[in-house]
Amino acid sequence: MKLEAVIFEMDGVLIDTNQYHYLSWKQVMQQLGRSFTRRDHDKLYGLSSRQILDILLGALQLSEAEICELLEYKNSCFMSYVDRIGTQDLLPACSNCYGNCMLLKFRWVFLLLTSMLI
Repeated sequence: MKLEAVIFEMDGVLIDTNQYHYLSWKQVMQQLGRSFTRRDHDKLYGLSSRQILDILLGALQLSEAEICELLEYKNSCFMSYVDRIGTQDLLPACSNCYGNCMLLKFRWVFLLLTSMLI
């Protein structure tokens, strides 16, 4: 059986994206006129984006459409950081990963890098 594709989950597997999630949530909170610190973010680790937003909104009542808009904004902020990620951002355990990916690519194996955003 020929290997045709490899899927990598990026967050915390290949790259520590925690900083990018923090900066993205900070932008969302700035849009809402609220502050957001690293400490605030660290308390929310492991929750889904929707759960995080529900906690951050607190008593602020927004429509489902407004909530979806904020989640899309957060994801677009995150993707703007992801666009700048390079080999220098690989976690130490993945130092050989780039070379191995290039070997797979040269063998016409499809590579997919994914992130669980919501």
